[in-house]
Amino acid sequence: MKRIEHMYEKLYRRIITEYGELQLFAEDAEISRSALSQKLDGKSKIDVTEMFRWCQLLNVSPLEIPLLFDASETMRAVMSA
Repeated sequence: MKRIEHMYEKLYRRIITEYGELQLFAEDAEISRSALSQKLDGKSKIDVTEMFRWCQLLNVSPLEIPLLFDASETMRAVMSA
């Protein structure tokens, strides 16, 4: 079975590297597994607060945000905050 490509593929890979599965990350991020999937698939927005919280959970420097999150989406989220 072919794995689905996510809009935020680098972020998805980092979550799997750090947590092994999405469910465990979703629990630490305090969101449902389905809400996390919607965000990774680009069906739901990831807000600035979530970006910074997720970076903490994934041991990622805020300077690396544009590498894990789509740069244009990151700028839109920051500008609307």
